[in-house]
Amino acid sequence: MRQVGSLLLSLSFARRLGYRTLLMLVLFMGVGVGAQTSQVTITTGEWPPYNGKKLPGEGFANAIVRAAFCEMGIEVRFGYFPWSRALKLAADGSWDASAIWAFSESRSRELYYSVPIVEGQDVLYYQVNTDFDWQTIGDLRRWKVGGTIGYSYPALKDEAGTMVVPMERAPSDLLNFRKLLAGRIEVFVADRRVGEHLLAHSFTAAERAQIKQHPKIISPIQYYLVFSKRSPHATFLLETFNEGIARLQARDDFSGFLVLSGVSETLDP
Repeated sequence: MRQVGSLLLSLSFARRLGYRTLLMLVLFMGVGVGAQTSQVTITTGEWPPYNGKKLPGEGFANAIVRAAFCEMGIEVRFGYFPWSRALKLAADGSWDASAIWAFSESRSRELYYSVPIVEGQDVLYYQVNTDFDWQTIGDLRRWKVGGTIGYSYPALKDEAGTMVVPMERAPSDLLNFRKLLAGRIEVFVADRRVGEHLLAHSFTAAERAQIKQHPKIISPIQYYLVFSKRSPHATFLLETFNEGIARLQARDDFSGFLVLSGVSETLDP
């Protein structure tokens, strides 16, 4: 499995996270970490299975973020907001960072991007009774394609950052699936893990039977932790987080994390 796609935490390590966090808190009271801050505030939102307040580990992406900072002696405080507000609070420096985001040139003017946390795949969903197929991005122009407000869809943009496929946007992935079932859109672009999680937890077996996932992947997409350039600790936290990820990768402490988070499959064929 590719490197960023294999940022998966072992079950044994995951069970130790509570003890490790407690140990770090004790160390903070004793000798501290000798750095600029001992806590990072991170905005996030509901995007299962990557992020979610009620998910195991608060979602496997958020748990990876916490584990990397914990490795470096930094306590993490997550705040849950609608995604647009989550990004704004990070960009204006009210919070230190936000998890998780795909790269966007426009966002990079206000935010620093970490090393990749995890890699997903954008795929296409359609109704089983629709004679849908595609080979190139251009093929999608003849279909009524649905997308979600606030998502960047870099594979569907030209070099200037302009969308090359007309897209009808809805406020959430869940609403897009409902529009797909109602025939208001013909094709829906979604992260594969997110789509499969939604279908499994928010729709009946009869509804799921009406929706098909096309086997061709639009593109892999990497997700990052972003840091506010207005935060006085931005550079320190960025470098600290990247080092924490590197240490966990070196120890292979991510194996099995998808299982812990209720996602048993991997991104490999």
